[in-house]
Amino acid sequence: MDVVLEYECTSPYPAWLIIGDSIFEGVTAATAAALSPTSNLRSPPAQWSRNNNVLIQNQSLYALQAATLENTSRREWTRQPQTGGAFDGAIIELGTNDVANSRSLSQIQTSICAIVANLRTIIGTDKPIYLCNVPAHGQSAGIETTRINTNDWYAQVPFGVTGTVDIDSALRKAAASNVSDSRLMASDGVHPAYQGQGILAALLRSSINERPQY
Repeated sequence: MDVVLEYECTSPYPAWLIIGDSIFEGVTAATAAALSPTSNLRSPPAQWSRNNNVLIQNQSLYALQAATLENTSRREWTRQPQTGGAFDGAIIELGTNDVANSRSLSQIQTSICAIVANLRTIIGTDKPIYLCNVPAHGQSAGIETTRINTNDWYAQVPFGVTGTVDIDSALRKAAASNVSDSRLMASDGVHPAYQGQGILAALLRSSINERPQY
């Protein structure tokens, strides 16, 4: 079932479009516990929105890959109306599922390029776009190498994006470079626990200038 609630508002607050996977959708659990149903109002973008007077349209979805969004007619793009959003910026939090599914760096680059281009069509070419990098989740060998290389590429602010939000460093406080701190994660080692979500919300605040510069 797909339900859309549409309403109009007059607000001085900036509005941002969020494109992400389950991490920004809000999938979570208590520390080291199994994933469980929870309100998406606890998601990092939702906490950032409430605590910083920012309006958001969060189009994040569980298991979403950047590869899926290369096609701008996909339902993942069109399931929420964007016309009239008057967006002041956008955030892309994608790559975790691409890396886990053994996509190459060049394939991820192609997908992100297409997503950035489409976002500029939606929000305007003069609005800021931020990338969020790929957190560690216990992979090894080639998959982990691709994750590291993807994050190195994100850090270069490609395609003229405004900046990169370093989710990886915020969650990866353990000694091993390929896993995130277990105190901040659900038992699957991929999704932030409640505490981890709060850290990511604070990270968005410190990393993003949510008010447009004209």
